[in-house]
Amino acid sequence: MLSPLLSNIYLREFDRYVEEDLGANQPGETGHAAKNPAYNRINLRINRLSHRVAREENAERRAMMLGALKQLQEQRKRTPSMKLTRRVSYQRYADDWILGLHGYSKAEARALKEKIAGWLTSQLKLTLSPEKTLITHWTKRVKFLGFERRGIRSRSNGTNWMPRLLISPEAEQRVKHTVAKLTRQTSIAPEDMILAVNQVRRRMDELLLLCHQPPSRLRASAAPRLLVSGTVSQQTT
Repeated sequence: MLSPLLSNIYLREFDRYVEEDLGANQPGETGHAAKNPAYNRINLRINRLSHRVAREENAERRAMMLGALKQLQEQRKRTPSMKLTRRVSYQRYADDWILGLHGYSKAEARALKEKIAGWLTSQLKLTLSPEKTLITHWTKRVKFLGFERRGIRSRSNGTNWMPRLLISPEAEQRVKHTVAKLTRQTSIAPEDMILAVNQVRRRMDELLLLCHQPPSRLRASAAPRLLVSGTVSQQTT
């Protein structure tokens, strides 16, 4: 276990390796160039058919067009709006790090984890903690910096959203336990109890704010398919 300051200094070479050799956090296409051509074609057909529906006066033909329009709209919901590209996103703080893999299979994720482990051993004489290093689907909860990260799928159209920071159930239970313990105290004045509970509430508000507006180093650029998280530890001799 390295201190955060020493980790940020010593693991700077690891950051360079992940970003330069493994290609993490590279800027991708933006704007129209990043759009999925299949999605654009469906969108164009919907726009053209919508104009035809607006001009159609025959009730029977209009009903048929509306049926076709509804099918196209359902097809658009199931079609990714952005190109499916292979990318790697990377965040690290101290000795904890997380990779978001876009377009990678689980076998490729395992191979990448082994590659990282080999580099850490050979270059920095460090190892990955077996208990704290895992590969999981982006919709599963992953502990990271005292929070949990999990991707969410839209209920309306199935779109993959970026992994979000979540307050862990253990943290929620600690807050509930602290508040319950404070409110059972009979030896302190009510105003002191309210002040103490408000301090706990403010801390919870700060955590919620971090979840909704995380700092840039904890944001993911897009929704990955797999998450690889790990903790670096010193080799034992």
